[in-house]
Parts: sequence; structure tokens; C-alpha cells
Amino acid sequence: MSTQAVLQYLHGADVTVSRENTFRRWWIMDARDYTLGKLASLACRLIMGKHKPIFDRSLVLGDFVIVTNAPEINVARKSQDTKLYRYHTAGYPGGLVETPYMKMLKEKPEEVIRRAISGMLPKNNLRKERMKLLRVFRTSEHPHLAEEPTIVRADLFEVLDQLPSCSLPCLDCILSLSRQIFS
Repeated sequence: MSTQAVLQYLHGADVTVSRENTFRRWWIMDARDYTLGKLASLACRLIMGKHKPIFDRSLVLGDFVIVTNAPEINVARKSQDTKLYRYHTAGYPGGLVETPYMKMLKEKPEEVIRRAISGMLPKNNLRKERMKLLRVFRTSEHPHLAEEPTIVRADLFEVLDQLPSCSLPCLDCILSLSRQIFS
């Protein structure tokens, strides 16, 4: 593999940073392995593209994230009892609707994860576009097997933070880091 190919593989872009020529990797997370907050924060970083050296908060350059087994997400016991999902019905006085966490988890487990991730993304015009990169499923089966998603490791960002501090890392550093990430 050439140096240019390795840099393109890790960095995710060919020549310039734009939506059209950015390589988007597919990541998969099993909700059974995470608490709701940890899953949401990891997914948020991947969706925003903060793990890429080409990160730009004004562009949507992140990767796709698949979350499976949504009903089996872990939360603290206190959150199960006290967490409420609220929304207002349009035009009705006193139209506040509150749904307890356990009821929402039984009826719409995908929405629990979707709302947690949406709440961690920046509140701007790009949030709607970034949420399109998220796919949440009730079971471990999903239609994106052809994309060959990479399993998210719990220590993924600890490994990525070990990047060399020089502006252009040597090929050996990049190859050893890619072996750590994808092993």
C-alpha cells in the first residue's frame, strides 16, 4: 500500500475537504455493551467526524454509525425511574406530554438512542444532516452488511489520541496505528 493510499485511508479525503470527495467509514455499535450516555458520546464523535484530522465543524464530514439491539441499552437504575421525555402538542394550552423512560423504551427504543445522540450534537443547522448518518435498529440484524462496518472498540479514541504530534506522521507510525485500531 502506497503512502498516499494509507494517508487517504486514515484521513478520509483525497485532495480537498468537501462532502463529495470524503470517504465515509461505517461503524457499528452494539447497545448491550454501553450505557446510554457513553454510546451517545462515542456515536456523536464519529458522526461529527472529530476522529478525523480533516475535522471541520462547519461541514458534515463524519462517518455512518449503526446502533443495534436498541431495547437492551443500559442506564442507571435512578434514570430508569426518573427520566422523562417531553414534548408540547401544537396549539393546545397546557399540552405538555411526558413519557417515562421505561414506556418509551418499550414502545420506541430507537427514539431513546436517537434523542440522546441528537441532544449531544451542536444545536445548529447541521444537526439534521448529521442525524442522517445514524442508523438505529431493534435487533442485531440490519441491511448494511454490504458496507462492511467496523466494530467500535471502547478504547477507540484513546488509540486515536496516540497519533504522533508531527504535522505529517511517518508511514510506519500510520501503519502501526491502523493495525491497533482495526485489530
